[in-house]
Amino acid sequence: MRLTTILTLLVFLNCCGTKTKPELISHERLISFSDNFIMEIDSLLKLDSSFQQGVYSDNFFDRTDTIRFSNNEIYVSYLGLVNGCADYAGDIKFRGDTIILDLVNKGDYVCTSQTCDRIKFRIKNERNKKYVVKKW
Repeated sequence: MRLTTILTLLVFLNCCGTKTKPELISHERLISFSDNFIMEIDSLLKLDSSFQQGVYSDNFFDRTDTIRFSNNEIYVSYLGLVNGCADYAGDIKFRGDTIILDLVNKGDYVCTSQTCDRIKFRIKNERNKKYVVKKW
């Protein structure tokens, strides 16, 4: 009876143990990604409203964001709101003439804190094509 209980417990723990997230495989044309902390959300709320709207918007904001096409590469840098506790990886998706930038939480840990981060993507563009770039 004791052996049966122990075996049942081992099988249960083995089947229902912690699951790891599969390793993220980014798009082959993504050269690099970085996500750097800039400020807490409280500091952002103290800035002028047009700056806040630029960060909150799904459109790029001329005062803080950059999209540059050069030397077979696309460089994108923007300020964005992210979960302050998450660890992000970048990815990209192509839909016709559009590149969609994607932030992927690498772990399971999130919290209620938000931060404003500088998010950068470098994308291989061998034909120097002028894509439309979207944040999400």
